Amino acid sequence: MANLINCQQVIAYTAEEFAGDTAFGVSTLELQNPPAGALETSATPLYYYLTIESESGYHIKAENINIGGVNGEYLGVVANGYNQWTSGSVVTGSVVPSDIFNIRTMDSLADNTDCSNKVIVEIVLQPTFVMPANDHFINIDFGGTAQSCAPVDLVVNPKAKFELFINSNADNFEAYMGYNIYLAKYFDSEQYASSIYISQNQNLQTCNGDYPPVYDYSGCWNDENYFNVSPSCLDSFQPTCYSRYRNVFFNDFFDVTNTNNVTTTCGALAVWNNANNLGGAYDSHPNLMEFLPNMQEPILHSHLYLYRFSSDISDDNYLSQVNYPFLVPGDGILPPYLCWYISVGNNSNWDLAASTETIDVWKIVSTTFVPDLSFILSSYSPSTINCSIFGTSGSLISEKNNNGDIIQNNSNLDIDPDNIDITQIDNKTIKLKIPFQPGFQAEIWDEQFARNTKIFLNVYPTEI
Repeated sequence: MANLINCQQVIAYTAEEFAGDTAFGVSTLELQNPPAGALETSATPLYYYLTIESESGYHIKAENINIGGVNGEYLGVVANGYNQWTSGSVVTGSVVPSDIFNIRTMDSLADNTDCSNKVIVEIVLQPTFVMPANDHFINIDFGGTAQSCAPVDLVVNPKAKFELFINSNADNFEAYMGYNIYLAKYFDSEQYASSIYISQNQNLQTCNGDYPPVYDYSGCWNDENYFNVSPSCLDSFQPTCYSRYRNVFFNDFFDVTNTNNVTTTCGALAVWNNANNLGGAYDSHPNLMEFLPNMQEPILHSHLYLYRFSSDISDDNYLSQVNYPFLVPGDGILPPYLCWYISVGNNSNWDLAASTETIDVWKIVSTTFVPDLSFILSSYSPSTINCSIFGTSGSLISEKNNNGDIIQNNSNLDIDPDNIDITQIDNKTIKLKIPFQPGFQAEIWDEQFARNTKIFLNVYPTEI
């Protein structure tokens, strides 16, 4: 026996008839007017109707209905379309009562996604039906389940990216200035370093991939792939592994006579990415030796904090929208601040001092809703790029002028040098800590959301 679940009780059709009345002919049975939404628009011999309605908060459609567990045959779109059970069909005939020739179900509304939709059941009696001399019941074993009418949230996969862009008066530091710059991230606690929401840490789900994790908190990469020492820099998060910073596009953006020159409406580099990897054995950082003598060296995105989330509970990086309607610094997901170690490595000719004269954060650009348009970027000059090309919903900018005065401070991160912490680690390495704006919160659950923050940094080592 079938059951209608989350549906109201179907109201039976009843009529007082006389023995000998027929379904069609002179002494015809009482006629029934069709309900709104039926294919027939007026009372017609043989045709009778029932209506199936869902309970409050649920949604029923014609395609949800079965009879005795048998689905009707869908015969294409006629008006609103219908499903049909026919007494003569080898597929559906077994569940059609003998007094009935044909049963059809149809939606009351043209748009059956509307939760106020009802299912109209059209019943066609056998033309040979004759009313007996006693009460007569025709029972139909309806089944089906109405679905919840609560809105179903779209699965979204937001991301948040925070990226350093470094200028040091040269397109290629080693070729022009005789030094390399190395970057590592620094986390205040293991909770943030081991976050499953950090893009590179997702490689730890399978213990493989082309990109090592930010922090090998599970020991997954020990003595594997490129890492052949123990302990490895992957075992650390204060700082993480270093990677050599490489500039690719800066010859188009920076003028050595005026470093603070990214002035387009979106900050010019709003969607440009910094090509960054470990490379070059000369004047290297000490942890570079962990990758040698391997022929291929892994890419480490030490300049980049990249977070990925999903509203799909089956994804490894699922984040509850109920528990985290937005992110705030220090909430267990978003770190309380962004922090890098910056170093000139083993170079015996250069030192790096912790001061605002040698480490100058001079512009920060935060954008949202940025599509990946990297395939067209070569067609545009940086000086002519504007927000409309990138489809951004807006940009928030913090910047200083050449005199070091703050012009505006509206980005996601705080550019005020009084709040940026620069600490000396050794004579070749500094620690840079950039705070978020007071009261900052990241609204991340828009369907097309992407939060993209570029940090423009001047780094001037001291020749010794």
